[in-house]
Amino acid sequence: MAPESSSLKSTYGWKLSYHARQQAARRGIDRRSVLATVADPDITYPQKGNVIMKKGMLALVTDPDHRIVITVLLAGAKPWNDADCRAAFAS
Repeated sequence: MAPESSSLKSTYGWKLSYHARQQAARRGIDRRSVLATVADPDITYPQKGNVIMKKGMLALVTDPDHRIVITVLLAGAKPWNDADCRAAFAS
């Protein structure tokens, strides 16, 4: 089994909110990238009762107690839009 597949086992039970699914689709971010970030984030920190998980250029707002991804964002300091995000995650 590939290392990535085994690490994704830790994401069983996690769900993407309707909003997160919509935003991921609009921004060209696939579910595997979202779950890989949940499984092995580069950095996590609390924010307003949620937890931010970042991996590479992807940031997630999550509720780990309920195993929900609330939304998906392009991580970075400068302002961005959906087109910037689609370009960053184009395969």
